Amino acid sequence: MNSKDIQKILGNSLKELREAKNLTQEKLAERIGVEAGTIYRLEAGKNFIKSETLAKLCDALDVHPSLFFTARPTMILDNHADSIKNITRLLQTFPQDKLNDAYNILKVLHK
Repeated sequence: MNSKDIQKILGNSLKELREAKNLTQEKLAERIGVEAGTIYRLEAGKNFIKSETLAKLCDALDVHPSLFFTARPTMILDNHADSIKNITRLLQTFPQDKLNDAYNILKVLHK
């Protein structure tokens, strides 16, 4: 894999994430304070991203930076949402003492 391959993965992921939020290139550019051409060049794999721009995109799209380097990022987000729904559904069946145990387990896993 070379740097052009990485730029292409990032570009495809950015486009998919942007479209999942129903944003145009222009609207996303406006949200993060860059020109629309910047978004176009990133999505086309012509430019690589600066860390400052990546941070702004993460905030604007409400995603973790790793998703920009992942093929099919919306599939990961969908699976994440499904997991949260399943956990929530399961937790609703727990008695209070087991909820406390589950919370303590999650705190340990979060560290």
